[in-house]
Amino acid sequence: MMSELKFTTDEPVEGTDLIQFRGKGDDYCAFMEPLTEQLCNELGVKIRCFEVWHDSRNLELLQRLDAGRCNGVPFFYNKRSKQFICGATTYENLKTWALGKTCEEFAPPPELEKLAREQQEGPMNKVQALMAEVTAKAKAMMDERQEKESAE
Repeated sequence: MMSELKFTTDEPVEGTDLIQFRGKGDDYCAFMEPLTEQLCNELGVKIRCFEVWHDSRNLELLQRLDAGRCNGVPFFYNKRSKQFICGATTYENLKTWALGKTCEEFAPPPELEKLAREQQEGPMNKVQALMAEVTAKAKAMMDERQEKESAE
């Protein structure tokens, strides 16, 4: 349940060592919401969430726990094991973190890598590719016309 995750408050969640720092409106944090919900339901754990973009106290706590390793959200921290995850991650890595086992600190899910590539190839690059194609066709037509004119 979303209410168990405490995404919008920093109220204490009894019996949890699991902390997530997030930014309201951040795409990577939004990507992680269904995975954290699945984790809580599957393992019966709770995650205490802190919103850092609009609360300076939460940001200070993030900076203390992060210690300059990630400098962004989402940031997951396990108080018991001292394991942390920087950014969006795979469900399996998140589960490993929640269980207090050694997890990958940086393990972006393949879906995000694909999204990042698509963003790099975004609309401007598509427009540029189209312009290059049109320019090449126009040049070919001009070359063809010049050849005809020279042959006459």
